Amino acid sequence: MKKEKKELTLRQELRIRSIKILAMLLLVIAGIKVYHYLTEYYPADNVAKAVYEEGSAKGSIYTIGEKDKSLILKADEPNGTGIIFYPGGKVEYIAYLPMLEQLREAGYDVILTKMPFNLAFFDVDAANKHLENMKTDLPKVKTWYIMGHSLGGVAASAYAADHEDTVSGLILLGSYDYKNYDPTNTLIIYGSNDVNLKLEKIDYDKSEVLCIDGGNHAWFGNYGVQEGDGKATISHEEQQTIAVKKIIDWMN
Repeated sequence: MKKEKKELTLRQELRIRSIKILAMLLLVIAGIKVYHYLTEYYPADNVAKAVYEEGSAKGSIYTIGEKDKSLILKADEPNGTGIIFYPGGKVEYIAYLPMLEQLREAGYDVILTKMPFNLAFFDVDAANKHLENMKTDLPKVKTWYIMGHSLGGVAASAYAADHEDTVSGLILLGSYDYKNYDPTNTLIIYGSNDVNLKLEKIDYDKSEVLCIDGGNHAWFGNYGVQEGDGKATISHEEQQTIAVKKIIDWMN
């Protein structure tokens, strides 16, 4: 009897030990998958990198601080209006510089936000610290808009909804209002070949909406082809120029 109990106890211990080892292996595998998800992203292409290098060289593009690698695009002839931009999920933030440079050249001061792990939902309230810093860096800006692409647009809409007294309007690229910000104060732009956007989420009756014929989800930035996206029949430059013109007309 004692021998049987001893064998039973040994089998139980072996079973428990096996379960613990299996649980540890599953945790390690899950950790590796999460790590790869957080560290993989769409890198900016050479066009975007060239804009960054040229702007950095002449001083029109520079980082906000040593720790915060977000960028300021400072207008040569500022018009008093600033834009805070939240990049799309898993996209290297400088990929949006070609489009944002057009806004800078038009007189708008722009803050391009660098998000943790390139995911805006990790720092939805990033605009708060930017606005505080800009009292010193861009003191002439009196009116602020917040703009975002894709997942960055979702985060931007969440921020706008909670800070209606801070931002004057919401601009969404390939995105929709996630948290019921005032639709009459919202501009939504998307490409006709964007198969990722949920069109039923857009309030066409109240929001200002522009569909760019031939555009897709990814072409607002310069980071190559996005998985699952529709194929654009116009160039990056065409899509971005049309979007910028609409943004400027709407803000004015």
